[in-house]
Amino acid sequence: MVFLIVDVQWNLYLELPPGSTEKNYSWQDIDTTKYRFPSDIWIIRPTWEIIVKVMTILPVFVVGVLANSSLIRVILGNKLLRTTTNLFIANMAIADLGTCMLCPWMFLCVDFFQNYMLGSVGCRLDGLLLQALTLVAVFSLSAVSYDRVTSIVLQWSGKLTCRTVKILLVFTWIAGLVLAAPLALFRRYEERQWMDHLEMFCTEDTKILYSYWHVFVCFSVWVPLAIMAVCYSAILIKLGRYESQALKSKHPIVVRYKGRVARVLALVVLSFIMFRVPFTAMVLRRAQLLQKPAKLGQAESMYLL
Repeated sequence: MVFLIVDVQWNLYLELPPGSTEKNYSWQDIDTTKYRFPSDIWIIRPTWEIIVKVMTILPVFVVGVLANSSLIRVILGNKLLRTTTNLFIANMAIADLGTCMLCPWMFLCVDFFQNYMLGSVGCRLDGLLLQALTLVAVFSLSAVSYDRVTSIVLQWSGKLTCRTVKILLVFTWIAGLVLAAPLALFRRYEERQWMDHLEMFCTEDTKILYSYWHVFVCFSVWVPLAIMAVCYSAILIKLGRYESQALKSKHPIVVRYKGRVARVLALVVLSFIMFRVPFTAMVLRRAQLLQKPAKLGQAESMYLL
């Protein structure tokens, strides 16, 4: 018996009987018009499911947009608040605002429809935007960590200047877009005609992007985590001594504010570790599965994850 199998990236393979010496063929070698679609055809998810998912994501969207836009307005609208740390935080808020406004709805559009409805442009921009914005936010958070170290641990030695900060802000966006560019270059929109269904999907070059995902994870997770872990470990060790010395020359409110900022940012890093690392493990697992022969049900299981 011959089976048609779809992998985790919606590529099709022809699985031959056990013991066959012939190789599996990719979907480009198969005339799919001779076969019925190898899965249930549902077109769009039930109305109740769409409503539940929209209502679930809506509070995240509203709070994310209002909070980040308010933060950006306060920092950029008040000259006294345009410190080096706050400029990096504003840059991170801009990236998070873009993520809140674009990514949830693109994800829901992919989830609601059985076919990929965003077309060729959406296929290339989907991954590019999400990962570029992620990298900008992560790079900004790493820069904040270094800036706090220079202020608390190094006692202003090597503190970033306004000119250096502006250069780094531009660099975070250029670096984010460059590192995420392979997701636009090596992803493509495909259509596949079956006997009873026109399938539309977004796929990627797994041979090239398999290596890319390891590079991306390195720059988006492991390097920033290493930087932030070292910085905030040094900060928390030196924080008590810094506060006692700073009280001799600075107002207690200012000292308390800086200590509170350091502790809150340390909690942000801890949250980043708790929630990003499991997702990173799933990304690497997905990349591994793309390198192996497809199995029945594999696409569905990975999609649920």
